[in-house]
Amino acid sequence: MKFYWIDALNEYEYSVTEGVIKVFEAVYEPYAKKNGFEFEYLDAAKILPVSSSSDMLLYDGRDVLKNKASVFISYTNASSQVEKILESITRMANESKTWVIANRTGKGIFLDKDKLAGISMARRLGVPVLPTVLIPSNKRSRMLVGDIESVLGPYPYILKPKEMLAGIGILKIDSAESFRSALDIVGQSSRDYIAQAFLKDAEDYRVYTEKGKIIACLRRQPVQGSYIASISRTGKGTSITPPDAIVRLTEKIASKLLSDYLCVDWLVSGDEFRFSEIESGGGFSALPEPEKSRVARAFFMSNRREGLK
Repeated sequence: MKFYWIDALNEYEYSVTEGVIKVFEAVYEPYAKKNGFEFEYLDAAKILPVSSSSDMLLYDGRDVLKNKASVFISYTNASSQVEKILESITRMANESKTWVIANRTGKGIFLDKDKLAGISMARRLGVPVLPTVLIPSNKRSRMLVGDIESVLGPYPYILKPKEMLAGIGILKIDSAESFRSALDIVGQSSRDYIAQAFLKDAEDYRVYTEKGKIIACLRRQPVQGSYIASISRTGKGTSITPPDAIVRLTEKIASKLLSDYLCVDWLVSGDEFRFSEIESGGGFSALPEPEKSRVARAFFMSNRREGLK
């Protein structure tokens, strides 16, 4: 059976694109094969969605939607135009009888795309979160600084895209002056941003779950002098056993979302921890064995229906 990974990697900075392709070749292809799949990357920019006598997704002259397949479809991209294509592909895949989307939850698609929605969901479950505000993309956003400060408290803050991944576009803001300057730039962007209180000396714990239960945890540490822990952005990772409180709250979130496979990210500083975000398709390449094999199997088998066997 096919496993399609659909994204438009050429829209990213070259080193990011090259790094992901190497991970596909060295990790995803062999682990997909171990779990009964033939892995193939499809460039979303080359896919032609068609609705004629039937729905079709044409790629290099072939209708890939005909094939029974599990698919990972990136919900976000550096290009907002490509994002619209990805959303259309995702909705067609969701309605098809031949594809099953690996990176989704039992509550639907796109749930991990909106960081603010994820934080609100976690807070309603009684999970500790960082104060967070949405910065609208308009030229008057700098006028909101006073209101934002009343919510977030003293500086520093973190400013990041509401819908983006891999640590892209994240800024640390140390003063009102630098915040106003950043908002001048953000206000001209096609994206919305969120601002959060900054948790000092924080590490990132990515907790992997299968059917609501924890199967691994990756501790991601920023390199010295950095505040970004993403592995793809120079962070360092080690496998650990998470604290009991994080175990309990992670499983609460995963159960709420009815997820076959879900990653829950946490910011941890000493004994203090806060929910960061959810990932329905979080990667496993930085894990050691046997955790890597365990998580890879959960990822490739997630949401697979009986009819696709």
